[in-house]
Amino acid sequence: MITVKPFKGITYNADKISDFSLVLTPPYDIIDRELQDKLYDTHPYNFVKIDFGKTFQEDNEINNVYTRAKATFEQWLKENVFIEDREDCYYILRQDFELEGKTFSRLGFYGLYKLTPFSMDTIMPHEKTQSGPKEDRYRLTKACGAFFSAVFSIYKDDEKIVENLYESNKFGEPYMTYTDYQGVRNILYKSKNPKVNNAISEMMANKNLFIADGHHRYETALRISQEFADNEKAQYTLMYFSNTLNDGLIVLPTHRLLTDVAFTQQELEQFLARHFNVTKFSHNEKRDCFQKLAELKDNHAFVVATRETLLLAELKSMEDINQFFPGDMCEPLKELDVNILFYALLKGFFHVTEEELKNQKHVFYSKDIEDALNKVSEGKADVAFLLNATEVSALEKVARFNETMPQKSTYFFPKIPSGAVIYSFL
Repeated sequence: MITVKPFKGITYNADKISDFSLVLTPPYDIIDRELQDKLYDTHPYNFVKIDFGKTFQEDNEINNVYTRAKATFEQWLKENVFIEDREDCYYILRQDFELEGKTFSRLGFYGLYKLTPFSMDTIMPHEKTQSGPKEDRYRLTKACGAFFSAVFSIYKDDEKIVENLYESNKFGEPYMTYTDYQGVRNILYKSKNPKVNNAISEMMANKNLFIADGHHRYETALRISQEFADNEKAQYTLMYFSNTLNDGLIVLPTHRLLTDVAFTQQELEQFLARHFNVTKFSHNEKRDCFQKLAELKDNHAFVVATRETLLLAELKSMEDINQFFPGDMCEPLKELDVNILFYALLKGFFHVTEEELKNQKHVFYSKDIEDALNKVSEGKADVAFLLNATEVSALEKVARFNETMPQKSTYFFPKIPSGAVIYSFL
């Protein structure tokens, strides 16, 4: 069993902030330096100044990005820019958005999760983590005594209890509505009714969770809970929960690009033909090519884009490429398109090693097909690999083998906002 409960969250004060789109931010790990500069200039109380502040050459142990975050957080609390709720709440988030001409809504909620080690009975990861981001999140969290960004988790509820409560108008009027940088309309409610909140807590008690996004944050929270073992509040972390049966739970692909690799078009096509059924398209036929790719989403297919052509590659058989995989790799990992691409093609033909992949040597990423194609045509990449999205069911299959996916296997869309609700454990 797991423990999920409402809490007295800290939120922006609506009397101080008239437009929440000016202060709430994307998760820190998708903010680059250019966006960071833009967010700094957007509003004096933009959340990036706490969650992903600027570093300076003269930083030291006394004055650095973490001490400045702590000072800013405390100052904004003092100024009532942030206010703490007096009642325990679940914070309900509805996100309305369009994707490829279709309209979606995703419903989820913020609450506290009592930290547990990874287990199929409680919560499981699906991606590996890196030491650098974990250390950064740890130092920020410890300095400020608060969790600023929620771990994004998913659960399965056939009865759709939270969704039905929402449809029954059990959460009252929204306290925050705004359209974010993704073009997503975010509507937040505070669920204060103890009876309603108890129903949510009881429903969650027997659920198994999978981390969709925020693996570094979860492992940071585990470290904090051990270091503050005598602090009951530190045994919980801020988490966002969404039902896998929600139609708005969208996973997008992350495309791969290679640079500084030597190959000829003829050699590439010959290699592909040995293991894949290959259909050639001109760049002018890209619409037809990617429509066909989408139709092959269950068939292990991807597009190889060079300056000369687009090659739609559909796997002939798993047995045919088994030679490329490590001998101890489980079947769910072998069935991932990102692994088929890496082991059969990036490693098997382009000779990119696991270490080079980990360090992003030769390899970089794009979430946008047009951006990836443009980088190839402009000579900023030698070749691009355009993928279908990984299914949520694949995430669960891999986790049940106590394995993790490669990095950049999933991109859950839309991202949840940072700064919408904060949990202080001190």
